[in-house]
Amino acid sequence: MRPSTDLLLPSPSISLFSALPSAPPSPYSSRLPTTSRRMASSLKPTPVLNISFGHLSSELLALIFERLRDVDSTSLESVRLASRRFDAIATPIVYRFLTLNERLVAPDAEQRYPNALRHIYMHTNHVAVSSDLDPEGITRILLGIQRLASIRWRLQTLHYEDRGQGTSFEFQPGERLPPFTQVLLRSYDWNHSVEDVRMHWDFSQIESLELLSVPVFNFLSSISFGDLSGLHTLHVEDYSHLTDRRQEATGGLYLLIRDHIRALEVLDITCHTEIFPLDAILTHRRSLKVLRFRDHVGFADDDEKCPTLWDGHVKQLSHHLTSVHTLELDMDFGLCDAPEFLRAVCAFPSLHTLALHVQTVVRPFEENPAVVDRDYESAMQTFRFLVQGKHMCAPTSWRRITINVGGWKRVMVRRLGSAWHRQNEMGIYAERCFVLERDVSGRLGVREEMCLENSSRRASPAP
Repeated sequence: MRPSTDLLLPSPSISLFSALPSAPPSPYSSRLPTTSRRMASSLKPTPVLNISFGHLSSELLALIFERLRDVDSTSLESVRLASRRFDAIATPIVYRFLTLNERLVAPDAEQRYPNALRHIYMHTNHVAVSSDLDPEGITRILLGIQRLASIRWRLQTLHYEDRGQGTSFEFQPGERLPPFTQVLLRSYDWNHSVEDVRMHWDFSQIESLELLSVPVFNFLSSISFGDLSGLHTLHVEDYSHLTDRRQEATGGLYLLIRDHIRALEVLDITCHTEIFPLDAILTHRRSLKVLRFRDHVGFADDDEKCPTLWDGHVKQLSHHLTSVHTLELDMDFGLCDAPEFLRAVCAFPSLHTLALHVQTVVRPFEENPAVVDRDYESAMQTFRFLVQGKHMCAPTSWRRITINVGGWKRVMVRRLGSAWHRQNEMGIYAERCFVLERDVSGRLGVREEMCLENSSRRASPAP
């Protein structure tokens, strides 16, 4: 069965062979004089020319079909139905230009339209994207196209999520992206120069920017900070193997946030917090509602100490950021006064959602597992302190508190090393996640989030 292109075009009808109709013989022709017969014979319809398209070369047929597409694109479907040869020539022409629609970007498109997508991935060169389509579906289609030459964006949002590090757009001369209001780049190798950005990118209307696993220093070095002045959302997770580049990126972020962005509502950055002065954050004290401020070090390694804000700085933030309702911070118990730190957190007047990242209290070289679940008990103690402190310090109640232990992630690769391997075999893990949440009836409950492991599906043990 020949694949259908009804996802691209409505069903057409066309006749490839046409000629002038022959006039019926006149009942009076035999009565005409000789001279009249000669005149009549000169007025007979032109004989039909029986031209066979099958004898034309494939190159000439391709030119005819391309012209037909320009005049009446719906007619190419009938061309494909005429013969296998016509189908083989017309199919790449049909799919060369593609306008994405809801059916093509739907999650089940691969199952519902496998033949159409196979032709798209093989033959499409130019894609037009409208504004109301699912970003993940758009990305899936674009990544599958083997010979993508151009994208015509008819939308305000660009979401690009690659499967891994090392991919970026390659622009042709004259190609320029539209002025997006939202841009999300994940695992994108930003290697564009200042000139590349000037010629091919337009950040003049951007309001939301998310750079995840992107070399941030390269990005900041190529753009005009003034173009980002209208941002209300900034989410940055740097990717760079070079420590000095991350430090320079932290400096660039500081200047961008302090001096150029007018009024951030959401600030979510992972940087070198020790060299990021807080005055940049306080610049947005009247507008900021969500603050996630984390260090590159994190808690994935037992031997590393994660830089932690001094409790005095947390108090300063709580005093000025009166509209912040969501907060995420690192808290290394070895580097802070935990009770004072937590009291300062409770002092945020509008805060109702909190995430704290901490280190595991389990030691991998312990021979005999403890009877008490230490990380669970530590989390419960922190929950109790925060609930009591909130009643004393602020008018708002907690909706959700998350305690992330040891760099827990939804999809985990557990700690390496023989010591942790032995602990894991006994059901003891460094990476845990505990959540205290208020239900619809107003009651607080505690649960442990489960994860999927890269090598197995065992979840963290229940407390």
